[in-house]
Amino acid sequence: MNKLLAICQQTTWKAGAILHLLLQLPFSLAQFKVLERYFGTLAIPASGFPVAWRASDSSKLTGLNDCTAFQVGLSRGENLKWMVRWIGESELRQLLNRTEAISLPDLIAAQLAVEKSADLAGQLTRWARHDNDWGIGDDNNHRYRAALHALETALAENPGPAKLFNELFVKNIQPRLAPLQKQYPLLSTKLAKRIEILGDPLLSLTAERVGLTALAAALYRRGQWPSPDYALMRQIARLQSYCPEFYRHDLVLIEFYLLGGGK
Repeated sequence: MNKLLAICQQTTWKAGAILHLLLQLPFSLAQFKVLERYFGTLAIPASGFPVAWRASDSSKLTGLNDCTAFQVGLSRGENLKWMVRWIGESELRQLLNRTEAISLPDLIAAQLAVEKSADLAGQLTRWARHDNDWGIGDDNNHRYRAALHALETALAENPGPAKLFNELFVKNIQPRLAPLQKQYPLLSTKLAKRIEILGDPLLSLTAERVGLTALAAALYRRGQWPSPDYALMRQIARLQSYCPEFYRHDLVLIEFYLLGGGK
């Protein structure tokens, strides 16, 4: 703990270095989740990882927070085989619009290389292109239906956390997200359409804003969001506790949408 406090007292500490150290210490899962939120390691800019990061760190992280492990894997171009298994190969093939026998880890790695080269022009893959991926089509995929059912159940049993999430979203996230959101008008339109389709006010609003929070997390990872942002970390923590399936679905959806060019 003294090492952790010493790093935090440095003015140039990175969230990735904090996460690396957290993984070396014998915290319980409950303690780790609190510290993740407190130190802002639920989403980390791709530039924020120490050279000392190891494969064993990624392996341990998958058992502690799979969403963070997913984003770390994208940032570092690692753990891609686990990523395919975690998402589900059939669901991922649908998301990536590839039905032929091709290695999905290799496909993702190739697109990550394109993104890092900042040369997306003419190389857009148009991933997450179908309305079914977003829950606004006629034949929504199995994972979305399961995630939506879990969210509906959570709202029926305890709507309080969703109401708090929505209130704080308007106060803390929306003002900073609005200018960035304009760069992705199609994404915003698809998420807004959930309100029209779902009908129920609290369910539809929450479903839209979970997606927008996932967008903020994806932009944060890309270094396009003010950092550090503890208000965003607290919102992510709320979603991972309250509706983990729905947040996980939208984080995967939006990360691959942006990786595919965001068009």
